[in-house]
Amino acid sequence: RFTEGKRVVKDKDLGSLIATDMTRCIHCTRCVRFGSEIAGIRELGATGRGECTEIGTYIERAVVSEVSGNVIDLCPVGALTSKPFRFSARGWELNQVPSISPHDCIGSNIFIQSRRNQVMRVVPRENDFINEIWISDRDRFSYEGLSSEERLISPKIKKNNRWLSVSWDEAFQYAVKQLQNIIQQEGPGALGSLVSPNSTVEECYLLQKLMRGLGSNNIDHRLRQLDFRNQEAMPLSPSLGVSLKEIEQQEVVLLVGSNVRKEQPILSLKLRKMIQGNGNVAVINPIDFPFNFEVSHKLIVESGDLVRGLARLVKAILLETGYQPSKQWNWLTSLQIDEGDVELAKLWITSKRKLLLLGSLAVSHPSYSEIWALSALLRELTQAKIGILTDGANHAGAWLTGCVPHRLPAGRSNEGLAGFQIEEMWEQNLKGFLLLNFEPSLDCSNASKSVQVLQKAECVVAISAFESKNLLAIADVLLPMAPFSENSGTYVNVEGKWQSFGPAVEPLAESRPAWKILRQLGSLFKISGFTQNSVQDVLQSVSEEMGVEVSLPSFNSEWLDELAFEPHSEQVIRIAPVPLYAQDGIVRRARALQQTPDSGNAVVHLNQKLCDRLTLKGDRVRIRCQKENLMLPFKIDNTIGDNSVMICAGIEETQGLDGPYSVVQVENI
Repeated sequence: RFTEGKRVVKDKDLGSLIATDMTRCIHCTRCVRFGSEIAGIRELGATGRGECTEIGTYIERAVVSEVSGNVIDLCPVGALTSKPFRFSARGWELNQVPSISPHDCIGSNIFIQSRRNQVMRVVPRENDFINEIWISDRDRFSYEGLSSEERLISPKIKKNNRWLSVSWDEAFQYAVKQLQNIIQQEGPGALGSLVSPNSTVEECYLLQKLMRGLGSNNIDHRLRQLDFRNQEAMPLSPSLGVSLKEIEQQEVVLLVGSNVRKEQPILSLKLRKMIQGNGNVAVINPIDFPFNFEVSHKLIVESGDLVRGLARLVKAILLETGYQPSKQWNWLTSLQIDEGDVELAKLWITSKRKLLLLGSLAVSHPSYSEIWALSALLRELTQAKIGILTDGANHAGAWLTGCVPHRLPAGRSNEGLAGFQIEEMWEQNLKGFLLLNFEPSLDCSNASKSVQVLQKAECVVAISAFESKNLLAIADVLLPMAPFSENSGTYVNVEGKWQSFGPAVEPLAESRPAWKILRQLGSLFKISGFTQNSVQDVLQSVSEEMGVEVSLPSFNSEWLDELAFEPHSEQVIRIAPVPLYAQDGIVRRARALQQTPDSGNAVVHLNQKLCDRLTLKGDRVRIRCQKENLMLPFKIDNTIGDNSVMICAGIEETQGLDGPYSVVQVENI
């Protein structure tokens, strides 16, 4: 008989995502090796010897890696399991359907597992060319948001400032009547439409077709962008410049305005593999972000001035190559470079495979046109590739289907009839809006301005999966749409790959796929081309329009002609990254993810130098901007560039502040 004492190990608290049964652990160390070899963050390790060995964090703390959930799949004995899913279903009870992640531009392949028409779990689906066998925690655990208490389950209209649940027919008739009244009184140019870049190809196509059928070209999906001056010179759609597989083969990658680890976790793993193969990563950022790989060259710019940082590299390359530009640019003589710029320039010139990636902090910069022009000049000088790391799962698809005011589907010209982009819509105070799949107060760069304009509008029709208090305050009609798990559609990822998916469960209550809602609206407005019977018919219409060849402009240097660099002022600039788990409505409503540090917080981060200059005291400060004053806690963080403060966007507590790169005043209370 077995008379010895059985081995019992106390379970560890690893946070809200991973549950532990450490008595089951056989010390295979797969979870430890994943952290050190794949994720680049060794959070788990082994302590003790022999039968006293234990796997844990050594110092009691939560696991915070953005890809930590993969250890659940790796564990062979169930010592590490999914805390949100734990004890909710048996594996053989689940129905499994292949799908595509709706949260970032990589397009990770996933399986959605459901039971009794409810999504129970999301696990990775192997694809060697995209996500291999990994997925991010955002993709794995965000399904909890699908069953949020804020799910919109029936059509609603606002009458006398009261919300009424109505039938679909009544909601459609009310919305059509209100929008037609605006067209008759103000003209079609008084209507605008905004769409989330997480919407499918089919939804984007039908939405722009509906708006242009009504006579309006005011349509945009670039919700977090501020600068549109150079939009005519942009490519057919934003892309990575290379395939995801080729990332690992690059010799040097330059990240400009990107926290790639938190914005695109799967791409960050690929960059780590590239470095393990003797590649190099350099960064030009306003914040010294902690990456999960070693950075060879680093420039943390003052006041968020990414243009100056990139221009320094361009000047160093011009000096090293002896290249004489055809134009005399004054900024070349006034710009100061240092030894680090020269070293990076030499590495860049001698490398054959090089890639420049513009992240979300570059795309949302008020001088994005200059950043793009400098990037294009760098491409012309050194035959480098340029990539854009976009927001949303289908930013590229929205460009291709014509969800921009100056281009039709497939990039065809609008023949001088370009409409208003998002910032112009706010300035013009349009009378009517059609919103698709987003919350203006959290998903726009200029959140406070968007809410102000939408509240004044005569009619706002929102097609949404959720009814948040902010949406209830600005909308007049709410039409419940089915999220990705209840819908069919197509996403185009950042390398240009089209990936279609089907529904895992039936639409909840009275919600419908957005493409069906838009098809019905088009029919009621009596616009031709809205007779599709299936999502495949819509995709076929898109494919037919994609066959048109379009000639687009290449490098345009006019944005560099007036470029000038003055000495930095002492104004304080707000850097406003969007937290990892605040980037769309589904993720924001995932309970387990919101209990992690990456859900974001309303804290002012600034470096010690700025704190001393402003003589800040206590633990809270007053933030003054043009529209609102807030009192927030502050934290000394020396990763922040000089004359800058980091205050997260995309969260409730800071939605009243001005947008990214705005001037703020930081004062003692």
